[in-house]
Amino acid sequence: MGLDFWYRFTGDPKDPAQRQELNSRSPLFKAAQFTKPLLIMHGVNDPRVKLEQSELMVRALREAGKSVGYHTFKGEGHGNIKWSNNLVMFRKTAEFLQRCLGGSNAGFDWFELASWAF
Repeated sequence: MGLDFWYRFTGDPKDPAQRQELNSRSPLFKAAQFTKPLLIMHGVNDPRVKLEQSELMVRALREAGKSVGYHTFKGEGHGNIKWSNNLVMFRKTAEFLQRCLGGSNAGFDWFELASWAF
């Protein structure tokens, strides 16, 4: 199960016709169609989804004038392992949801301040 399987499943970007089909389905090329705010958080060392992919999406959304929050986590991969990064992720998510949906948000967390020790 390598790239050959993946290309059969999704499409081969080296084939011009398949590349066109891939691009037609890609959210990257539909940024102008987004109607809701988006929050993107990414582990810098993610081996599955490269950081460049998130950066391209964020850039496309911002160029289209869309609302997008973006935060990266140093030392993390395809999921956060560090407790301190999880606290930041939870706070950023709560802030994003509060902006989008209203309601209250506790804001700064004292545990986050001391999380460097863990």
